[in-house]
Amino acid sequence: TAYEILTCDWSSDVCSSDLNFPMASEINENVVVARPSGRLDNNSAEPFLDAATKLMEHCNSVTPLVLDFSAVEYISSAGLRALTIISRKIKAKSGRLAIVGLQPMVTEILHIAGFHKVIPCFDTVEEALKEQS
Repeated sequence: TAYEILTCDWSSDVCSSDLNFPMASEINENVVVARPSGRLDNNSAEPFLDAATKLMEHCNSVTPLVLDFSAVEYISSAGLRALTIISRKIKAKSGRLAIVGLQPMVTEILHIAGFHKVIPCFDTVEEALKEQS
């Protein structure tokens, strides 16, 4: 599947092909796939939330949002809070949200917190796209 690389320029509030935040995103047939990386903890949860929020605001005609967590190695309560806010914002717009590519530690944390019951989790982007369409 061919993807168009798209990231949002947070300084000018427009979507472009310039990478200004370490979360790549791609558009494919009315779907945004965002790929955060590293740790979603106290230091990175707010920038992650800001990036995802701006992506939703400025690319709002494209749903569902699929978060590819294959490069996310850890998520803290601050990261879980950011996911909660993202989920609420997506649902308020009648959009859909899915998470894919979970690492074992992140899977365990999401299951302990019960997030797998609120946000659908899939192994691959392709599986999420199939289920979300």
